[in-house]
Amino acid sequence: MVTDYFSDEEAMDAMSQEELGFSLLKLLAEGHHDSLLNSNNIVNPPSWEGLGVRVTPRFMDLVAEGWAWMVGEGHVAPRPGQGGDWFMLTRRAKVLARGVAIAR
Repeated sequence: MVTDYFSDEEAMDAMSQEELGFSLLKLLAEGHHDSLLNSNNIVNPPSWEGLGVRVTPRFMDLVAEGWAWMVGEGHVAPRPGQGGDWFMLTRRAKVLARGVAIAR
């Protein structure tokens, strides 16, 4: 559930970019929100409506920061056979989402 990771804007605002990204990674690893694995949808407010969170401009800024961390860390990769906006979680991201430590 989205609110398990993003309870409120104030709590999100206190998170580092890495914490935001990791929360987003765990949410996406659940597999219930595949439509968010798209570089346009992830930062599009209507994509978040109906998911139990208050969608504000600040919320969207924080989601964008988390997505940028995921991209920069290689936790998402282009989804083969799809248009350039669609992504998949990398193997590394799936391992991290399960809480397994990975050596760099």
